[in-house]
Amino acid sequence: MVDQHTTTAIAQIVFYVPMVPITSYMCYRNWKYGPRMAWYPEIPFSLLRLIGGVLTLFHERDKNNRLLIIVTIVFLNVGLVPLIMSFLGIFRLIKKFHIFASVVRYNIFVAIGLLTVSGALAATPDLAQVQAVLSKIADLQFACVLAALISACCLLYFKMKDEIGDSTMIYLQWILIASPPICVRTAYGLISVFEASGDNMTTSMWSPLFGSALAFSLLALVPEYITLCIYLFLAGHRLRTAKRCGLERRKTREHNSAQEHQNIDDGERSVEYVELR
Repeated sequence: MVDQHTTTAIAQIVFYVPMVPITSYMCYRNWKYGPRMAWYPEIPFSLLRLIGGVLTLFHERDKNNRLLIIVTIVFLNVGLVPLIMSFLGIFRLIKKFHIFASVVRYNIFVAIGLLTVSGALAATPDLAQVQAVLSKIADLQFACVLAALISACCLLYFKMKDEIGDSTMIYLQWILIASPPICVRTAYGLISVFEASGDNMTTSMWSPLFGSALAFSLLALVPEYITLCIYLFLAGHRLRTAKRCGLERRKTREHNSAQEHQNIDDGERSVEYVELR
């Protein structure tokens, strides 16, 4: 009989196989409209989830392979990172708080560095305690980054709505709708890293690989997929509106530029005519 983790892995593969080309297409079409950080993280996220499902199936066939266990857990746990990066990218589309965005981006990259070091130490049993501490710090940092972004979005929506244009209000509204699912995913990640690390990795119900597959599905995979669908909806809206507005602006700029050159030429001819007379 197929166990729950195998079923979950198969569902991951089925749902994310079409997402890889869809996210790639949306990123390619929106690349020239920007902001690029809003669209390209969905590609590695879909790939991570797809590869995570495949690795889980391999683990079910070889449950004693320690290296495979470590790699699979890493792939199952890093899904939150690209989602937060896309959140920041969409936030920059709404309002360009340059200093705030720079600080948030710096903290994201620091947390990614901590996760990278933590993953590298996972294969060293002697440094398991250091690895666990680095993972906890990184996840707490991601949670703080997400809290700051959601707080900034709430501030814009409830206190500074008049400063948001009608064309960008839809991004703010939908990013707030995406906030509860991504908060649920963050909460699961925090519980997992604190309760299912070290000696508890194979016994805790919060382990994505050894724990409850139902909890992992409902508290991690489903919220992630909802968030990804919202991002793709906004990417499609950006493609429709930015393409139309961009072409209109480009034509307007070309017309205005041609008119300015024409006025300059007419002025120069008038000056030359006056000087000749």
